Amino acid sequence: MDRLFRLCGLDPDELAEALENNPRAYMAVKGAVAEVHLHKYLIEQGNLGHIVGLKSAQGDFDKDFYIQLPDGREFAIECKNIEVLKTNQNKTSCIEYLRYLQLKEDIFEGQDFSNISDYTLADLKVLHSDLPQSFRESGIPRYEYSASKIEEKSLAGGLSDSDFLAQFDNSPLSIDFQRTRNSNNKKGVNADPKTNRFYTLDEVDIVAACLFSRTMKWEFVFGSKSSLIIHPKYKGLYSNRLVLDSKKWHSNLMDVV
Repeated sequence: MDRLFRLCGLDPDELAEALENNPRAYMAVKGAVAEVHLHKYLIEQGNLGHIVGLKSAQGDFDKDFYIQLPDGREFAIECKNIEVLKTNQNKTSCIEYLRYLQLKEDIFEGQDFSNISDYTLADLKVLHSDLPQSFRESGIPRYEYSASKIEEKSLAGGLSDSDFLAQFDNSPLSIDFQRTRNSNNKKGVNADPKTNRFYTLDEVDIVAACLFSRTMKWEFVFGSKSSLIIHPKYKGLYSNRLVLDSKKWHSNLMDVV
């Protein structure tokens, strides 16, 4: 409590309210929170003897974590948050989210969303854009809505990894796969301002994808280099748009090393 107050001058409830009302700020905080949860997971792997060396990023362009296995192999791990389910992509996604908010958040009183043919996509997008920021942007209401679309919310629920991830086949899990800061260090790659944040093929070994935005659980699936997608235009770089293949991602880090 004292440390939190020194950092921002707010008590926990006040800070929670500030983040709930400013989803963009919360999204940035969520990235740091995911890294803490991943760090705890990696420490557990160390306690189990699966990892003998663990180091966190020391500079802006370091990977988030570096691990060493008992056999001497080393891996660079990048932590990423899965993107939240889109709620204004088409008529179905728009109206389903508006119905959800009507039921859960007590808004749109008297509005009839029962017949999708009563609305054009433009009508629904106007309703979506008029929502308060806390409902419109990437925040808790949208995360809860995303989680409501799947039956099994946790990797610990008993499903195999592939069956758990298959729940998202109709709306695949995706990552905005690029660094948060520009880098001009593109070894052997033609300089193009559009690629300043893209990852080169030799700098990431494993991606840890945090599922919270789609499940409300601070759990991870892990993908190796074979799970990543090379950019179709820039062959020395990974694509900044990463869609997860349910057969190539695993809940156990050891399954990808």
